[in-house]
Amino acid sequence: AEDRVDPGVGVTVKAKVGERVSEGDAVFEVRYRDAGKLAAALPLLEDAYRVGDAAPPAGPLVLETIT
Repeated sequence: AEDRVDPGVGVTVKAKVGERVSEGDAVFEVRYRDAGKLAAALPLLEDAYRVGDAAPPAGPLVLETIT
C-alpha cells in the first residue's frame, strides 16, 4: 500500500547552506498535525544541520543520479 501525502505538513528550509545566521534565527519551519510525529522528527531535523563560525566547504550540486 502506498503512503498518503499530507500537504498540510512539511519542512521549509529558511537558511541556505553557508548563509550567515544569528542566535534565534529560524533555520527551518515545521508544519505538523501530530505532536507525537513532531517529537520523533525534531531530533532528525536538529541533526540535519550544523551552525558554526565559518561557512562549510562547497559540495557537489548533485549527490546521486537515480535511474
